[in-house]
Amino acid sequence: MNLGENIKKIRIEKNLKQKDLAEKSHISSVSIGKYERGDRIPSAENLKKIADALVVPIEVLTLTDENMKLIEKEIEEMKAKELVEFAEDIQATVDEYNNPVEDWLNKLDIYIEPISSNDFRLSYHSNIGHIKNKQSLIDDVEKNIISTILYHIEINKNE
Repeated sequence: MNLGENIKKIRIEKNLKQKDLAEKSHISSVSIGKYERGDRIPSAENLKKIADALVVPIEVLTLTDENMKLIEKEIEEMKAKELVEFAEDIQATVDEYNNPVEDWLNKLDIYIEPISSNDFRLSYHSNIGHIKNKQSLIDDVEKNIISTILYHIEINKNE
């Protein structure tokens, strides 16, 4: 996308008409239309007025498709790195407590009873259990283990 397309896209996302943006930015609606079509490039002053009216940084308006793809790639790489670090933190906490999964299940008061090769009865805190398939069971156990680990991480940080 180019500058004009970015202005239009963000204006529409904010549910504004050209007239609304013109009023907010103190720029004529004719000029806003020309900027959006690419017939004219706004001055630095008008670009700042438009960015302020849309409540976005000027850089967002000036992003191109190529720059956006690079930024999205960097964000994905950062997310992947954060997930790896998060997993490493969880593993370190598990290692610190040196408890196998069964001990964690006991601490969480979770009971698993096989019903068939694919189904299990999962009970929390001695309540009547629910029949779960393997993936659902794994998901539930992982969520509870991660919640407990995060809780212990927070407690250790505060001590």
